Amino acid sequence: MTLKNLELNAPAKILNINCNNQIKKRFIDLGFIKGSSIIPVLTSPSGNIRAYYIKDTLLALRDTETQDITIEKMP
Repeated sequence: MTLKNLELNAPAKILNINCNNQIKKRFIDLGFIKGSSIIPVLTSPSGNIRAYYIKDTLLALRDTETQDITIEKMP
């Protein structure tokens, strides 16, 4: 499952980032590392941007950026 498909307020664990090295480095700098917990908390009115809570920070990302992040839902 990818981060793009995760429903709001459902916690997940990051498994892998499958994108080019420049973008992957940016995600790692933001705290998107294997095993990190992430929760989508808000969606924009247009529906293509979502806010995620990760490492005590709220970040907004486009769906096109999150389609390459593999996650596992947490119970």
